[in-house]
Amino acid sequence: LLLLAPDAARALLDYRKRHLPAAHQNASLHGWLGAMYPWESCPVHGDEVTPGARPYTEDHVSFDIGLAFASYIHATGDMDFARRFGWAVLRAVSELVASRVIRTARGFEIRDTVGPREHYEPVDNNSFTNMAAATLLRQAAEIGTAIGEWPSPRWSEIADGLVLPQDSRRGTILNHDGARLDEPQGGVPEGAAGLFPVGYPVREAVERAT
Repeated sequence: LLLLAPDAARALLDYRKRHLPAAHQNASLHGWLGAMYPWESCPVHGDEVTPGARPYTEDHVSFDIGLAFASYIHATGDMDFARRFGWAVLRAVSELVASRVIRTARGFEIRDTVGPREHYEPVDNNSFTNMAAATLLRQAAEIGTAIGEWPSPRWSEIADGLVLPQDSRRGTILNHDGARLDEPQGGVPEGAAGLFPVGYPVREAVERAT
């Protein structure tokens, strides 16, 4: 959509920017800083309207929206959009990441989260979620610097330290800590989705193994 119909992509981003205050409120309701976007939003107010389930655990939704803003800015080179609209969202979602992580001996972790395969039992360190978060933080810092803002130095620290669960023998990126192929939807390759389309950089051997 971004490459073939950038105006349509821009309209989707305008919708997300318009409902940024609701995303701020949603994050606050769950005890986080920054902006947490809903899985399904009310078109009028931007509030969460997903029936049932537990959408608040799908952290990757907000990270994906931040990456969509970054992708639009990179693809179009529209730095006016970055200043007037994009930075507010990129900063807010990056603040959510910084609020959401906890620091441990392993690095930075995102615990009790649900990845894009949407199996609603929370896991620790979903690979797609962590890869999206790290990529978002790096791109937000890059764009912020380019438009004369002052991104938090902690963003880069978190991006470099986010835990990426891997098989110790083969080097394969696992879906999450303790992932098993025989668990529900265990064969869905969430780690591979962090490589493409997210673009998280890894060594060639890890990419091939995954």
